[in-house]
Amino acid sequence: MVRTSWLLALLYSFTGSALTVGGCSCGQSRDRPLVIPSPCVANCMLGETSCQGNAVAMCVSDPVTRCTMWGTPESCAVGESCNEGVCELLGDGGIPDGSQPSPDGYTDYWILGQLPAQTTVYLYARNGSRVTFGGTIDPPVTIDVLPDTFISRNVADLGYRATGTDWYFLQMTGDQPFMTHLDRVVSVLTGPGTMADWHGDVLHDKPVLGLHDTFYFAAAQSGTVDDILVLYSPVETTATIRHLGVNSGAANTQTRTFTGLFVSTDLPLLIGNGDNGSITVTADQPIAAGLFDELPRYPEEHYGSGYYFCNFNETELYDEYIHIHHEATPALHSLFMPAAATLRYLDARGTLVNTITYTGERSEYPRHADLGYDTSSLPYLVRSVSTIPFANAHTTPVATDVVAEAAYMGWNASLAKLEIYALSEDADVMVYDGRNSATVGNIQVPAGTVHAIDLDDLGFAANEPFLAAVVSDVPVYQQIRIPHYLRQYPGAIGPPI
Repeated sequence: MVRTSWLLALLYSFTGSALTVGGCSCGQSRDRPLVIPSPCVANCMLGETSCQGNAVAMCVSDPVTRCTMWGTPESCAVGESCNEGVCELLGDGGIPDGSQPSPDGYTDYWILGQLPAQTTVYLYARNGSRVTFGGTIDPPVTIDVLPDTFISRNVADLGYRATGTDWYFLQMTGDQPFMTHLDRVVSVLTGPGTMADWHGDVLHDKPVLGLHDTFYFAAAQSGTVDDILVLYSPVETTATIRHLGVNSGAANTQTRTFTGLFVSTDLPLLIGNGDNGSITVTADQPIAAGLFDELPRYPEEHYGSGYYFCNFNETELYDEYIHIHHEATPALHSLFMPAAATLRYLDARGTLVNTITYTGERSEYPRHADLGYDTSSLPYLVRSVSTIPFANAHTTPVATDVVAEAAYMGWNASLAKLEIYALSEDADVMVYDGRNSATVGNIQVPAGTVHAIDLDDLGFAANEPFLAAVVSDVPVYQQIRIPHYLRQYPGAIGPPI
């Protein structure tokens, strides 16, 4: 669509086939013969403006032919969108054709990590965003993410500490909603570092991930004796760290006061009895929290892992979770029930598998075979529904993950698996590659069944970062894992389809 500027007047008039201005033939000396130019084909009306992508072009006069032509486009600023030939602020009527207004939030994220030189951050903003990196760098760094553009930056190049013994806190804040993903978060304390088996990604179950949470939960297995607890707050904060054992039921508590980064050196004291259980952290100020592995004791068997606490606000625990299992072991999950409750376990078809009654606070590692699930038939689905909100590791909340449209981004399509569970209706699901705007899959999922497929089998570029959009004709449980769950974004945040 074009818009005409009525402030501009047409200064030129055509006489016969010669172009004249004020009676004088343009480009001709009075001493020279008149040259009749080739007939002009008007490409536009002088003074009109038009959108060319997210840039504005104005109709001008060609200095040679004097024909009208579109001038060089001028890009709209970050946070603006070209609409009817004018750059307009997004959120003020300037939503581009084919897109939709973005939901609130999705402008603030954080990560705790080590070895920034081995860590990459990926960014995507449908409508563009000016993203500022803060935290443990000074001064902050700002970069512009252009509309519908997928970019990456090395974390060390942004200015975060590059030594293997220093932790960093990275916070990203955008002036418009954007998607983000981090890979290769490693947490070894010495040596060159091993690849994390948990690949980056900010926590997936919160719409905004600024420092507003004061309560965190993590599964604490007996191997936690060599784990490292990392906390961060920009202001003085007192945190209560509590371990609740599964077998003993014993609760061990420590309190720490800190400003900035706190890296535990005494976490093994909390888990000294080797009991599995739950670790909760409760703080008097909003904090970031992470639980990480030290150097692997058996390098040939596993890598050092960096993983985050399940991020729950005390008032935002969930009462229903889903987990799809693809391996026979470990066929279990970890939960923390804060008070007396009844917990029901269902299968993919909604059939009751078991009911557990809790008389008070409890930390557990339920084994799925003991609950009554057939763990030999893979994949299988575990659905847990409680009478009160509770924390459940290794799973995702139904409240956040049953949607018709969602978007995801990650660092390696060959390691990523899309999982879809159709609840009570058959689902017709389309999958799109946001990096090349191609449809890569159409999946039919009958009600009460699970479908799982690797992204590179769908046609995403093997071993490459990916941007995916998943659209179903009915709400479905959907997630992508590498191998743990990636953050799920609303469809309106992801690439246009």
